[in-house]
Amino acid sequence: MSSLRSRSVAVTVAVATVAAAGILVSAPAQAISGGTPARDGTYAFVGRLDTGRPGVDGRACSATLLSPSWIITASSCFADTAQAGPPPKPTSVTFGRTAPSIARIARGVSYLAPRTDRNVTLALLDAPVTNIKPAKPSAAGPATGESLTGAGYGRTTDTWVPGQAHSAAFTVNAATDTAVTMTGANGTDTCKGDAGGPLLRQAPDDTAELVAVHDTSWQHGCLAVTETRQGSTESRVDNLVDWIGQQTASMPIRNANGLCMDLGADAPGTKVVITSCQEGNTSRQWRALPDGTIRNHNGLTLDIGSNADGTPVVIATARPGYTSQQWTRPDGTIRNHNGLCADLGANRPGTTVVITPCRNGATSQQWGMSALRTVSGKIRNHNSLCADLYSDRPGTTVTMSACRPPEHDSQHWTAPIDGTIRSTNGLCMDLGANEPGTRVGTAACLLGNPSQQWRMQDDGLIRNYNGLVMDLGSNAEGTPVVIATAKPGYASQQWTLGG
Repeated sequence: MSSLRSRSVAVTVAVATVAAAGILVSAPAQAISGGTPARDGTYAFVGRLDTGRPGVDGRACSATLLSPSWIITASSCFADTAQAGPPPKPTSVTFGRTAPSIARIARGVSYLAPRTDRNVTLALLDAPVTNIKPAKPSAAGPATGESLTGAGYGRTTDTWVPGQAHSAAFTVNAATDTAVTMTGANGTDTCKGDAGGPLLRQAPDDTAELVAVHDTSWQHGCLAVTETRQGSTESRVDNLVDWIGQQTASMPIRNANGLCMDLGADAPGTKVVITSCQEGNTSRQWRALPDGTIRNHNGLTLDIGSNADGTPVVIATARPGYTSQQWTRPDGTIRNHNGLCADLGANRPGTTVVITPCRNGATSQQWGMSALRTVSGKIRNHNSLCADLYSDRPGTTVTMSACRPPEHDSQHWTAPIDGTIRSTNGLCMDLGANEPGTRVGTAACLLGNPSQQWRMQDDGLIRNYNGLVMDLGSNAEGTPVVIATAKPGYASQQWTLGG
């Protein structure tokens, strides 16, 4: 089986076929023989991918934009065995080549997340593409006999390096859990340069859905190929929707005081600050990658300029191997490779995030990384009683009572994205002190007030900024809700919100 090569390299086709569960495997697919040029603006999410040095060790492929910061392509475009992390050679992707009249957008690739079960990898761009609508992965698999559309930047019947993307119709022959075989109309095959490009289905709303990416082909009809056999193989993407979501998700980094990491600008060297959390605000969206970097939506990563106590945390261009850009999150802290922790000197919006020696129990060093969402309903303890209020006055203690129908507003609570827990009377759960045994009461809501910051944890605990959790002294109605040290397995500390 021949390896995927740059289109600048002379092609010698030596093809072998391997039967596996009815799937044809052939020489790597590399635009599409017999295809037609994409119309202006059509398939704008398809890009040309270039790795290495043209004519030396370079490879040319195709790719699909899945989100402003991520593309999907074939792992073989990078190496025979792609590894998670930075690409082994300089890599760029260019969009806007679907027609000569469209402006081109070039981005570098800074991180790879390959699959091990098929020839597919996700690639993180060094800056987002914001003016092209990404493709959407299909939720439905390919059906035998179905007509789908393949697109790419590979050679055609008569052109080595086409100036724009081409597309053609293909018919599905068979499918396994990971692969699809197909045959093109009028002798069409995928060609060199098409690997990693999309196989698309036209959805009812006239949008294109990504079903698979180009893998291998006999290259029938491609320029300089005399092969008479025909057929292409694709790597399925439709059943990777959950994996794609997990790999590409970005979310806020929220301090225990309820404020989120943010940027005032996208320029390298910009200091990271805290501000009110806002759902959908891209400057407050971050992703923690397996390579140890924590990257903003703009592609830049958390960094520090020195190891001195109090050094501001900034954003910088990701550089493989730079220890100042290496972070772990072992215990709620965000800890740099130098052993110092991300910290705050104040709880005010606009406060710069700095690094200081890690301190056990320091709430200013506690950060959560999860999707922002508003949850509402009853707060129900393991004993089946519900958190309630007997008065709407500030300072009223939260107590437990039998759960009542929804029209009883005193048992309805909302946990919005700002970290508070609010009653329908507009007051927030609050504390008068940080000692175990302190009763949970209500007070006027105040943004950034640490004592009003609560985290609904997946393990059933409701934890305050001070590290203590909601608890009960008994199961009797009227029992006040207090805070206590978290104790694994304690039923009195188990809560649910909703319903």
